[in-house]
Amino acid sequence: KFFIIMQIPVKIYCIYNAKGSVSGELAYLFKKYVYGAKCSMCEITHNSFTMKRDWENKVSQSNINIETVHLDERPKDLEEFSKSKPPCVVGEYQEGYKLIFTNEDLKNFEGNVDLFFDMLKERIELNHHSELKT
Repeated sequence: KFFIIMQIPVKIYCIYNAKGSVSGELAYLFKKYVYGAKCSMCEITHNSFTMKRDWENKVSQSNINIETVHLDERPKDLEEFSKSKPPCVVGEYQEGYKLIFTNEDLKNFEGNVDLFFDMLKERIELNHHSELKT
């Protein structure tokens, strides 16, 4: 017999490639509007200056604990795990952290909140389970 056990993340961290301080936010805006450098996670969660209402609604309706964090807001162990990866999405599981979306994955969503949540659900349901033989 085989049993499929789903590993549900304790928390999902959506990590921006920017610092959360005022100077960090201003530096990001400068890079974005002067040089065209964008954070693929920011594109999903924010309009020009504010959080997207669609994002807020999806997070509040989700049964997954989702938290957005800036580079300087990550817990130490998450910072170590995600050192060179931001922007990215990381799942915190009982056995540790797992990368869910890379920057390339996030770029492919092109800022689409619905697509992000559809793919997040799919990744969690399909890719984060294991089989046990009895």
